[in-house]
Amino acid sequence: MNEEKKETKEEKKTNAILKTQKEILKTQKGTNKALNTIAGSLTKLVDIQQNAPKKEEEKMEPEKGKEAEMDETYPKTYFPPKYRDIMDEMLGKDFEGRVTDFDDRTEFQFDVFIPKEYSSLSQEDKEKGVKDVRTRIIPRALGENGVRDWCKLIRTNLNRYFAREGKATPFK
Repeated sequence: MNEEKKETKEEKKTNAILKTQKEILKTQKGTNKALNTIAGSLTKLVDIQQNAPKKEEEKMEPEKGKEAEMDETYPKTYFPPKYRDIMDEMLGKDFEGRVTDFDDRTEFQFDVFIPKEYSSLSQEDKEKGVKDVRTRIIPRALGENGVRDWCKLIRTNLNRYFAREGKATPFK
């Protein structure tokens, strides 16, 4: 009697395994069929794209009177007057700045353009026309304080450079 129960349990296990295998095969066949359909569609799309007439690329020419908008030196961003005042106070009126906002972040990029006479670039880089730009990402929450701290750090580094070169510092 025990043996009959064992056989029955084993038969049940075997039947369950066979049933599962059949379901897997059905699913696999369905998946293969779907993949073949997708592959066929992709092949048709590639054929259509390759055989389509090619359009000539349109060249965009600026309209007359729009040159100032396309000029790289034309100001494209707003520079807060308070930031300008901080730069004038900490560095001097010779320094230029730029604020770049990010669409997806709560910070802004603050660039300070160092004039040639204050630049710590090598003479070789200066001759190549490399611009000395000091850039920092500042959290918007810091705002003016972040700009002030960045200008202060730039001033400190330039003072160290002038001291190392044996030149008088241009800052007060």
